[in-house]
Amino acid sequence: MEETTIVIAGIGGQGVQLLSKVLAGAALAEGRHVMLAAEYGGEMRGGRSFASVVIGAERLRSLPVIERADIAIVLHEKFWEESAHLLRPGGLAFVETAFFDAVVEKTGQSDPPYRFAAFDGYDCAREAKSAMGAGLAMLGGLCAHAGLARTDSLVSVMTEITPPYRRQHVATNEAAIRIGAARAPRLASLESAA
Repeated sequence: MEETTIVIAGIGGQGVQLLSKVLAGAALAEGRHVMLAAEYGGEMRGGRSFASVVIGAERLRSLPVIERADIAIVLHEKFWEESAHLLRPGGLAFVETAFFDAVVEKTGQSDPPYRFAAFDGYDCAREAKSAMGAGLAMLGGLCAHAGLARTDSLVSVMTEITPPYRRQHVATNEAAIRIGAARAPRLASLESAA
């Protein structure tokens, strides 16, 4: 992997900023170079939340402003168009299954210039008994599929950055990441079917 740019988009409260920090921290812990940028509105919940993470084996050449992304993790359909606009030709749109059909319909193209993979993060979160773990499950699945970071690194960073007042969620968040990673082999067939 020379340099990979990932954008993460969703609504405040879905964990977009947490996902970006966990991914960046895990890649950094594995000895890679990382750049993280975050954007979000003033609302605590319900507003736009966006982050970008650039991971590279060598010093990064990218600027803090992302013009094109290799991967877009889209947690809510409201931010699909903005994310799709950033994807490189051949990039991967990694979307929550709950709104996959709506996103595909919004493309308006029978053959978009990027690949799709739908992932049921909410189902993984239910299995993990993690009320807010859908995004972490998606991150676990994507990282296992694309080789962005090891599952153990994701878990370690998530555990480390969880504040004391949220420590009760560490075990279920870890379960969500691991369940998502375990479902990663299904992604190759989902990409080809989309």
